[in-house]
Amino acid sequence: MKKIYTTVLCMGVITFPAVAALSFSLDTTSYTSADDVVASWSGGSGSGKDWVAICSDGVTPNRTNAEDWLYIGGTQQSKKRGPKSGSVTFTGLSLSQGTYSAYYLSNDSDTVLSGPINFTVSQAGGGNPAVSLSQDSYDVDESVTVNFTGGPGNDADWVGIYLPGQTPAQGTPSTLWAYTNGTQSTGGGVTSGSVTFNNPGLAEGNYVAYFLENNGYTVLDGPVAFSVDVAGGDSLYTDKSSYDVDETITVSYADGPGNSTDWIGIYYPGQTPAQGTTSLLWSYTSGTSGSVDFTNPGLQVGTYEAYFLANDGYTVIEGPISFSVVGSPGPARPEWVQSPFKRIHGVVGQSYTGLISAYASDPDLGDTLSYSLVSGPSWLSVAADGSLTGTPGSADVGANTFVVKATDLGGKNADATMHIEVFAAGAEVVTELKVLSFNLWHGLGKINFGHRKGVEAIILSGADLIGTQETVDNVSGTNAYQAKKIAELLGWHYSPAGAGDSGIISRYPITSEFTAGIANGIKVKLTSDAAQEVILYNCHLDYVYYGPYEAHLNGSTAQKVLTEEKKSQRDEEIATIISGMNNHLNHADTVPVLLTGDFNAPSHLDWTSATASWHGGVGYVAWPTSLACVNAGLLDSYRMVHPNPAIDPADTWSPLHGGSEPQDRIDFIYYKGNDLNATASEVFTTEVEVTVGAWGSDITPALNNTWPSDHSAVLTTFSVAP
Repeated sequence: MKKIYTTVLCMGVITFPAVAALSFSLDTTSYTSADDVVASWSGGSGSGKDWVAICSDGVTPNRTNAEDWLYIGGTQQSKKRGPKSGSVTFTGLSLSQGTYSAYYLSNDSDTVLSGPINFTVSQAGGGNPAVSLSQDSYDVDESVTVNFTGGPGNDADWVGIYLPGQTPAQGTPSTLWAYTNGTQSTGGGVTSGSVTFNNPGLAEGNYVAYFLENNGYTVLDGPVAFSVDVAGGDSLYTDKSSYDVDETITVSYADGPGNSTDWIGIYYPGQTPAQGTTSLLWSYTSGTSGSVDFTNPGLQVGTYEAYFLANDGYTVIEGPISFSVVGSPGPARPEWVQSPFKRIHGVVGQSYTGLISAYASDPDLGDTLSYSLVSGPSWLSVAADGSLTGTPGSADVGANTFVVKATDLGGKNADATMHIEVFAAGAEVVTELKVLSFNLWHGLGKINFGHRKGVEAIILSGADLIGTQETVDNVSGTNAYQAKKIAELLGWHYSPAGAGDSGIISRYPITSEFTAGIANGIKVKLTSDAAQEVILYNCHLDYVYYGPYEAHLNGSTAQKVLTEEKKSQRDEEIATIISGMNNHLNHADTVPVLLTGDFNAPSHLDWTSATASWHGGVGYVAWPTSLACVNAGLLDSYRMVHPNPAIDPADTWSPLHGGSEPQDRIDFIYYKGNDLNATASEVFTTEVEVTVGAWGSDITPALNNTWPSDHSAVLTTFSVAP
C-alpha cells in the first residue's frame, strides 16, 4: 500500500478515492525574526517520514539547503505513521530579514508535494524604522545625537545629515554621516541605538537627518529637521522638529520689528517668499516676540520651511527653518488602485527598472506605505520604496505574474497582482497602444487631493501616452509641473523638461523632443531596438471667443458662429502647429504621428443637421481647427470608431458644468500612419459625484469629486503593426 500511494502522489496518474487532496498553508506570510512559523496541512498520506522544510527563496528544497526542517510529527525523529492533518511549529528560527519558502515533501525524499509558499521575515524588536533627534536645535559645534530604532540591522545601515531639500542619492553628498555603529567603518550592525556627531562643524542654518539602508540611499526614515544657531541667537524656531499630520504647529519668533502686519509663512522647501508664490499657511504676529499656532494645518507628510516676514511683504526677517510632517498609523488598510495591473515589458538580459508606489495609497492621511514582493519569478526585486529592479533570463520569456504587498505604518497590508511580459532579445513587439488626452484643470489644483486623483485616473485608464493641458498647478501655491510630478511617481518619462501648459507623459522611453508652434512633441520607442516608434504632439489652443456660446444666442447662424470663432487665435495656432508637424506627417507611414489636445472648439464632424438641436439650432459649421487637422491627413480617432455624432456625441465639455452650459466635444486625439488603427475610443472620467451650473458657477459643492477636471478626457486604443 505504501508503494502504491507514493506512485499516486509522484506520478499523478492513479486516483485513490480514500485520500483527500493535499492542502498546505502557513499561519501568515509576514513574520519577524523572533516569530514562530506554523505550517499546517490536510489530506496528507499519513507517512511519518513526510516532512516540512523552510528554505531561502529560490533555493532547491532538501535537507542540506533547508534553514530548518521537521517531520510531520513535529520533530526530526521519524515515525512509521504520521497525522494526515495537522501542523508543525518552527521555534527559534532566528531567520535574517528576507524572503523564504515553505515546502511539504514526501517520505524522506526531495519530492515536493506542495509549495513553495513564500513568506517574508523582518527584523524583530524594532517595529517600523524610525529616526529622531535628542533636541530640535543645537548651538554651533554642539554635539548632535541622532537616535534610530527598528532598523534592519545591516552592518552598513547608516545615518546621514543633509541640507533641507536635498534627497539622499548618488551624487548628492551628505554633510555628515556615520554607520549605525557610530563610526565610518562597517561592522556590528544594530537595529536600534544612536549616533553622536561630536564637534560636527555645522554652520548656522537648517539641516535634516535620515536613517538609510545598507550603504545605499533607500530611506528607512526621515527627514527629521533641526537647526544650528549661534548660542542665544535664535529668533525663529518651532516647538518640535517633526509633527504628526494635523498636529498643531507652533512657530515662535523674537527680535521682530513689531509691525502689526509682520507675519509667519509656511512654504515648500526651495520656495522663496515672493509675489506670486503662495504660502501654504500664514498668520500675522503680535509684537516683537511671541508665537503663532497653526491648528489643523492640513499639511501632508513631507518637509516644510517657515519664514518670519515683515509688514505684509516678502522681506525676510528670519528663516527659513525646516520642520517635517511625519506619518502615523491609522485604522484603514492600504488600497491598490487596481489589481491586476501591468508594467512595461522586459527583455531577456536587459536591466529592468520601475516603480509601483503610485499604484497604492492609504485612506489614513498620515499613514505611509512600504512595499514587498510576495511571490513571482525570482529575477525581480521590490524595494521598500516600491522600486523594481532585476534582469530577466531566458527562462522568464512570456507572461510573468507577481504578487506585491503594500504595508502601512501599523502593519496592515494589502496584496495586488502585477503582470510583466518578458520578450527574448530581438523579439520585442508592442501590439496595442492606449493614448489619453487629459486637461488637468489648473494642474489638478482645483479639486481636493487633485494630484492623487489625477494619478489614479491615469492608472485606471491604462494609458501608455498622455497629452496633458493646463499642466501647472497655479492654485495650491506649489506651482507643481504635473507632467514631471506624475511621471516620476509612476517611474515613467515626461516632456518638456522644464514646465509649461502642455505636457506629455509616456510609459515608453522618449528619444526626441520637438515643438510645432505652441505644441510640444516627442518621439518614443516602443521597443528597445527602436523597431517600433511613435511621434506624439500635444497642444492647448486659445480659450477666448468660444464659438458654441454664440450658437446659443437667439438668431445665430453658422456664419455668426464662425465670425466669433475667428476672433480667437485658434485658427492661427492650429495652422502653425500643422505647418510645424508637416515633415513628420509626410513620413507618418514610416513613424506614425498622433496629435492630442484641448482645442477649445468643436469639430465639423459633430455639427450636422441631425445634431442642430443640441447647438442652438445651428447645423453644420466648418470649424477651422478640426478641418485643418483633417485636411492635413489626420484622422479623428473617436469618429473613426463612432462615426455617427447623433448617436455618440461624446461631449468632453463639460462633465462638471451643466445647466445652460453648451455641451460639446472639444478634446481630441488625431492620428496618421498605416501602422496605427483606432480599435476603441471613449470619453473617460472617474466618478463625477457633483455637478454645478454653467461655467463661472461656484464649484465649492464639487471640491470632493473623484474626477479632478472640468473636462472629460479622451481615451483611444490603437492596434500597432509589428
